Amino acid sequence: MPNETVDMNDVFSKLDEVLGKVDLSDTTSESSGFSDLEPGYYLVSVDSAELTASKKSGNPQVRLVLKVVENGVAYDADEAGNLTVRDLKGSKGRCIFKYYPLKDDSTVKRFVSDMLKFEVKEGEPALPAEAFTTAAVLADSLDAITDMQVYAQLTSSGEGENKTTWTNLISWKRAKQLELPM
Repeated sequence: MPNETVDMNDVFSKLDEVLGKVDLSDTTSESSGFSDLEPGYYLVSVDSAELTASKKSGNPQVRLVLKVVENGVAYDADEAGNLTVRDLKGSKGRCIFKYYPLKDDSTVKRFVSDMLKFEVKEGEPALPAEAFTTAAVLADSLDAITDMQVYAQLTSSGEGENKTTWTNLISWKRAKQLELPM
């Protein structure tokens, strides 16, 4: 491999050119460059799934990175309750991060319930519940769901610092009932 030397003056010059075009006047420590995804339904693919430890508690948790594979859809209701479907443009390619703490009976059941929503065909889970009963098998099962698709429903309440967002995986049966693109 040839030993390459980098002219740092050239790097600094290019960096100054880029930085000179950026308006930082409304950038804060809370700015991310991305707005939150709107509430709606998103067809997602599992980009990665891993068993980790919570930074806060140290408890085991599963971390999913879900990549939106096509623009999401939202259902808007008017005063009379009539629904209209709206395309959520610009959501394709965005990522959703979902964490499952595994600390007690209810959190494990919630996690396994969501994992059973990864189906080979409607109503038939890709993996049985037993695939999530030991740490070693669970790790292999997470590898197995990588690249699989499922719908994620994003909902939120509150505003500003009080805003809370939930991500729920939904079964293909439910997606069909909602007439989401299959």
